[in-house]
Amino acid sequence: MEFATIQVAGIYVSCGVLPLLLVPYILSHRHKPGTTGLLVTIAGLSLWAFSTAAVRFTTAYWPRQAIMSVFVVGITFGGVGYFFLTAEYSGVVDLTPRLLAAVLSPLGALLVLAWSDPVHELVWSGSTPGNITMATPGPAFYVYIAYVLLVATVGLFCIAREVAVGQGIRRFQGALLLAAVLPLLVMGTIGAFFLSGFAYPWAPLSLVVTVFFYTWTLFHTDFLEVGWIGRHRVVEELDDAVVTLDVDDRVVYSNPAARRLAGVRGSASGHALETFFEDLPGVRAHLEAGGDTFEFSRELDGDRRHFQLDCSPVTRRERRVGRLAVVRDVTQLKRREETLLEREHELDLLRQVLSRALRHNLRNDLSVIRGYAELVAQDPTVDEAALARAIVERSDDMVEMSEKAATIERLVTESDATSLRRLESLLSEIVAQQRTRFHEVTYELETGSCGDVAVDDSLTLAFENLVENAAEHSKATRAAGQPSDSGPHLQPGVPDHGAGASDDRGLESTSSARSSPIDADGPTVTIRTIETDEGATVVISDNGPGIPREELVVLERGEETPLEHGSGIGLWIVYWIVEHVGASIDFETGDDGTTVRVTVTDAAAVSA
Repeated sequence: MEFATIQVAGIYVSCGVLPLLLVPYILSHRHKPGTTGLLVTIAGLSLWAFSTAAVRFTTAYWPRQAIMSVFVVGITFGGVGYFFLTAEYSGVVDLTPRLLAAVLSPLGALLVLAWSDPVHELVWSGSTPGNITMATPGPAFYVYIAYVLLVATVGLFCIAREVAVGQGIRRFQGALLLAAVLPLLVMGTIGAFFLSGFAYPWAPLSLVVTVFFYTWTLFHTDFLEVGWIGRHRVVEELDDAVVTLDVDDRVVYSNPAARRLAGVRGSASGHALETFFEDLPGVRAHLEAGGDTFEFSRELDGDRRHFQLDCSPVTRRERRVGRLAVVRDVTQLKRREETLLEREHELDLLRQVLSRALRHNLRNDLSVIRGYAELVAQDPTVDEAALARAIVERSDDMVEMSEKAATIERLVTESDATSLRRLESLLSEIVAQQRTRFHEVTYELETGSCGDVAVDDSLTLAFENLVENAAEHSKATRAAGQPSDSGPHLQPGVPDHGAGASDDRGLESTSSARSSPIDADGPTVTIRTIETDEGATVVISDNGPGIPREELVVLERGEETPLEHGSGIGLWIVYWIVEHVGASIDFETGDDGTTVRVTVTDAAAVSA
């Protein structure tokens, strides 16, 4: 064996080892896009180099046939692997199993023909396999080489397109990938079709150049470190609808979101504007009129959605070549705007209620407390113990009112995230608390099959206020140790600062307006639940006087006026909590009592 043969074979083996040095680094980033194509390409380059070296050491037919089979696999992996790499890089083509099978199927056909060449002579022309320098390959071999070069060229054009429209590091990465394939592509084309044997002396050099550019791409531009996705893939995956129109208003491109919004199937390329937007006449008319921004609504998947259309011209060399229409779903933005408006309205109501409470109720209570204190200081004959109890009770009312005002502020300003409570345990706990305050009241609690319904924990405060109000205003109710509504007995000639004043300290403070004769029936509060399709309705009834109509009108209107501010703070708390958790409330009031119905949704079923 000649030394020159060993020397050339050594060069090829060395060139085949060079690409393999990059494999460990690529495998460490195997979860990144592009690694599959790189690994296949490197495997192909190495197999090509090793087989080119090995074929020089034998002249026997079948060993050379086996070596040349490896050679064919190598050049196939080199070209197809580059196509895989560029397809992932540009995002133009999805690498599906069906596509992979279609691209690689010609390889299997060629190998079958190569091993059966003595019969038909289509691959080696009946000569020894691998005598490419003698121009002996058959037509099937040349056709296959043309196929591999074509596949690689498709990948080259994908990269060239990205370089043309890319920016920054993406353009630089694309340029390096172009430089990596060009030497082998040019060498293979010239050697196969123009100058027989040209590839052999220049192959090692071109392989070194290719490995150099791949190395530069990987390490200098952080090819696998910097995440990248092809522009085409980005647009395809956008939630926003994107449509490009030419100067004649024909659809050039539409992404899946646009076709879904317009109700169009297929690619829709070439459709006229009026055809594509047939189901959206408002959008069609706006685009035909040349408008740029337009808002519209559409029923989509059973939900009313809001959209904003932005249309801008597409120019090339200062010449208009079409238009780009982007439709953005602004439903969440619209809902946030509505929420902000509602919150602004609630804050205004908060200001009204708190202002009234601080200005009117506190002043009224302080006037009463001052009057009682003056009696104690000036008249030694008054019942000081009774007056002291009255002062304590009025002071407790002031503290309770301030706490409720703070509760309203918290409900309006804080988030809605709360825990869940079982309806039965919540109502049972509230009844137990109220029994300690109102001993004379009879409570009837019936939860039935609704006990397991889960509700927002913030509803606890709403039900507390409703049950407390019902107990306080049931017939003949007197809290344990509580004097009558008129306060302690005052000496003649001493003015009562609280008597006759409009007292609206809270839901529980409307007793002066709701006083009624004491009936023989004892005070009773009934609490029961009624099962509904989505949860339950809690019904709270008392046998006291009904809530005056003016008390409810203020809530229904959602604002107060100087002449209409009767609803107490407790009633506002109930109203806000029910609104915030998405429940509903209904009042039935009359001379025989008040019934309140609060309909809630099973929060556990909704969260599931």
